[in-house]
Amino acid sequence: MYDFPYIRYDLAGYRFNGKYPPTGNTPYHGYETDAQECIFYDFAVQGYDLKITHHGVHYYFMVDEREDCVWLSDEHFTAKIERYEHGNDVLERFLIEGQRLIDIIDELDDCEAV
Repeated sequence: MYDFPYIRYDLAGYRFNGKYPPTGNTPYHGYETDAQECIFYDFAVQGYDLKITHHGVHYYFMVDEREDCVWLSDEHFTAKIERYEHGNDVLERFLIEGQRLIDIIDELDDCEAV
């Protein structure tokens, strides 16, 4: 199990995204939308692989526990196309149509932790 630097623990011992923490009491682990929960929590904290779709184009990210990083991947989660330090690095550096993923989360067609 990886432990990226932004992962924090609450008083009950549950992990959360310390850089992009939940902001309220919602059905989405404190995030405003399902997409935010999927990316900020399921992908960046829990370490699930991620499939997103934006304007009909699919993007795949796989968490590599052996190398303690995240890879932009192919649809089968076998190719290592571009390396990112961690889930939050993907949010901040991966560009779709010139925009950072973090800036267009709520504009995604689909977001799924796999």
